[in-house]
Amino acid sequence: MWVAMLKINSKERREGDLSFSAFSILKMLYMSQKGKIRMQTIAKVNGVSKSTATDYIDNLEEKGYVVRVKDEDDQRGMYIRLTDRGEQLALDDENVLLQYLETHASNLTDEEMEMFSVLFSKFMGGVGTVPFPVLFESVMDMKIE
Repeated sequence: MWVAMLKINSKERREGDLSFSAFSILKMLYMSQKGKIRMQTIAKVNGVSKSTATDYIDNLEEKGYVVRVKDEDDQRGMYIRLTDRGEQLALDDENVLLQYLETHASNLTDEEMEMFSVLFSKFMGGVGTVPFPVLFESVMDMKIE
């Protein structure tokens, strides 16, 4: 999966020349269950300092992909949320990834596809055999808290 994401998110394809890290933050926000994430969570998940995460968010905000939103419960707190433009970019990327995987899955025999499904299911913490399209759909629907 990671290799597929790296291939489809090459520098030439990314809109606005976003770094891979900035694009990863966009995807994380897109997959977030609440639709917004605190800056410290972005820093922690990406393994960077809060100031580096702030730099990424500044860049994404400048390009119109995210906005900062005050926490209604804690006026000192701040969330980062996708804009419609950021959500559309993440959705477009998801569709490109699906097309990439479908194209390359067609190179596999039925036996190889079944083996891939079993291994991917185990990798994702599942047991048994789940058809790859169902499994992949569930992975794409995973939400990040």
